[in-house]
Amino acid sequence: RMVVVADQVAYGHEGSSMGLMAVDLKSKEVKWSVSDSFTGTPAVAGDTVYVLVGSKLKAYDTNTGDVLWSFDAGARLVGAPVVTAGNVFIASDNHTWVLDRDTHQVLWQVGKGGWLTVANGQLFIAQENGTLTVYNAVR
Repeated sequence: RMVVVADQVAYGHEGSSMGLMAVDLKSKEVKWSVSDSFTGTPAVAGDTVYVLVGSKLKAYDTNTGDVLWSFDAGARLVGAPVVTAGNVFIASDNHTWVLDRDTHQVLWQVGKGGWLTVANGQLFIAQENGTLTVYNAVR
């Protein structure tokens, strides 16, 4: 089970059987739910929850659960989306994409994938082979 909390609402999923749910922590009621084969940990920024579904990144409205936009990477995505003030970072096992949160377009990409972290203006990609690669996150 993967859960993230923002503004007194928990967003999470328990595999494809339960789907993605938004639970109001004050009332303990489900605000909305969506069925799909979600993987990884969701990420929330502003009024959007970002989640991985196979080869797609899907962005849902935090209030309604409606799909706002999606991006198909063409390869199975791993880990979790990383969201910054202006970007969304996603990765497969061997590729990383940086998307603009407003235009939903690819800003840049690199032929290395794995687990992502963004800190101090840098993108860290931890690969399965033990290699850690660092890029300037802003280009």
